[in-house]
Amino acid sequence: MTWASQVTPGSVRGTFELNRADIEKLRKSVCPADDFSSKRASTFSIICGYTWVCLEKARVVTSGKRAILGFSIDARSRLKHSIHPMYLGNFIAGRNVEAETEELVGGNGVRLAAEAISETIRGLEDGVVNGAEAWASMMINSEKTLL
Repeated sequence: MTWASQVTPGSVRGTFELNRADIEKLRKSVCPADDFSSKRASTFSIICGYTWVCLEKARVVTSGKRAILGFSIDARSRLKHSIHPMYLGNFIAGRNVEAETEELVGGNGVRLAAEAISETIRGLEDGVVNGAEAWASMMINSEKTLL
């Protein structure tokens, strides 16, 4: 099944580059040096969190609405049984992260987003295919919710 992706009339698209200094500035705001309680967030989590917050800020914020971010992961190295070294295929899995929109766009939303993404990625250690039987229905329900 293919989902139609329509660009809303009047929308603006752009490409943004984050250099090493930009990423380090984001990292310091997400993981302050004096905060030993949180685990170090990956560059992926920080950049996805920043992008998610920017996208939510660009949308009309509705009180009490939940924001959903979906992302793909390379799951080959996360399987409990290793894949043969000669395997040439992929195993891409998807994950969703949810947060209250008001929390994302207020205060330190990037930190909240990066922590949620990092926690979801750490959850893959328990099994990347856990719950796979429900993935299709979750995706369909998520799309209906977002429309």
